[in-house]
Amino acid sequence: MSEPQLFQERVVKVDQPQHHFQLLIAPDGQLLSMTDQGVLELSADADDRVVWDQTPTGFRQVATDRDITADVDAARCVVSVGRSVGRSVGSGRTTFAVCHGPEKLPSEYLAHMQREGWVCLTSILAPEVVEGLERVAGTDRYEHLEVNNGSPKVCQSVSVGRAITEPVSLWLIRQYMRTRDL
Repeated sequence: MSEPQLFQERVVKVDQPQHHFQLLIAPDGQLLSMTDQGVLELSADADDRVVWDQTPTGFRQVATDRDITADVDAARCVVSVGRSVGRSVGSGRTTFAVCHGPEKLPSEYLAHMQREGWVCLTSILAPEVVEGLERVAGTDRYEHLEVNNGSPKVCQSVSVGRAITEPVSLWLIRQYMRTRDL
């Protein structure tokens, strides 16, 4: 019989990221992705194919290092979309919400989790989602307010639902546990 392992605490300092990638979300909630062949399509999974970085003329798909042209304004972008494999994103110009994305590629988080047994998705939630969670919990900048315990937290703010369904976190959990059922 093997000796039990001694639990040894350690402090891990995680710096605030200086840069986040973006996710481009279609009106139906799916994510704009790009295949290795450079074909645009919609995806329900937030793997490396859905991670984008903004450029002066549109976006660069981080995993493939390919650029697409897009008209971008604050929180929306219009992408000229041609043919696609799988579920079609249509042809012509399609509008996507430009949303807060991860600091790293999802595959990098997964590799760290498999190697270390844990991972920190630093600032994965958009600042407005974090503020909404603080308001519901009555913490940080909202600690002076009375907490509403009269209804479930998920009913009090869309931020709770957004935190629960953050796409990169869900993909990571599904990959690590080898199941889509959560």
